[in-house]
Amino acid sequence: MFKCHICGNSITSNTPAKRIVLETREHVFPPRKKVHLIPEHKRSKKKTAPDYADDPGGKGTQIVREALVCPECAAKTRI
Repeated sequence: MFKCHICGNSITSNTPAKRIVLETREHVFPPRKKVHLIPEHKRSKKKTAPDYADDPGGKGTQIVREALVCPECAAKTRI
């Protein structure tokens, strides 16, 4: 059982809860050096130390707020 964050009704057991995103924000991820392990089949045949690739970073979004809602409210809020 849970309480819907939008309509406030108590929802019975065995009813799946849905999560909806209420607010997001833009975020810039910084570049990182040597964080991704390169798979062995793409490295040379000699046994050497593992090779690592750089992560370039970039822009993306992060969830700031989300709500736990009933299936009916989730269907209404979808655009």
